[in-house]
Amino acid sequence: MPVWAKGGKDGYITVQPLTSTVMPLTGVEFPQDIVTSGIESFRRLQVDVGQTGFFEARNFRFLRKLRQAVTYKFVSAVDFILFEQVFSVSTGAYEFHAWREDNVEETVSFGTDLTPYVVRSNVSDEYRDYNGGRYQSQVQIFSGGTVAVADTEQYTDYAEMRAANATAQRSSVSQAGNTQRYLPAGTYYLQFTGLDTPFRGVYQIGWEERPPQC
Repeated sequence: MPVWAKGGKDGYITVQPLTSTVMPLTGVEFPQDIVTSGIESFRRLQVDVGQTGFFEARNFRFLRKLRQAVTYKFVSAVDFILFEQVFSVSTGAYEFHAWREDNVEETVSFGTDLTPYVVRSNVSDEYRDYNGGRYQSQVQIFSGGTVAVADTEQYTDYAEMRAANATAQRSSVSQAGNTQRYLPAGTYYLQFTGLDTPFRGVYQIGWEERPPQC
């Protein structure tokens, strides 16, 4: 039986038989950017596995080798969603702490700018226009400094990574943390300390920036 569906300002969709619908009717199709094809009977609604921020090019990541103890200073001028942290180790062992700025005093300033190594997750030609171009990251990352932590039990993230060793073989160990957290603009310190040295590993962090206009 033919039916008529209509949406209201209250967010509800009403479905009723066509014969009981008040005439005249206005036919409206879905916007073409949310369907997969222009051919009837074959087109489907798009279901994207990526986030809106990914397609708008507001997602970024930072990847570094770990060869020695290091602390990264992560400074964001806007709120952001932390959605990925990946750790790995192939030799030795290290532990990771994340500290917030109200629990940290810088004892040596962070003078090495690593911001050029922040990379976009979406480098395609499909992105949202922000004042005439791609969205520009509001995050800066630095290294080269050291910190004194006021309360060593007040870490906001922690991981311990140790290489898998055997008599005749050694294999890399990895760990991924993808519990999303919506974090405020501010300064965060990501500290890596050697437990068994020397150690070799990799660290990657991924986030989506949430500027006020988005």
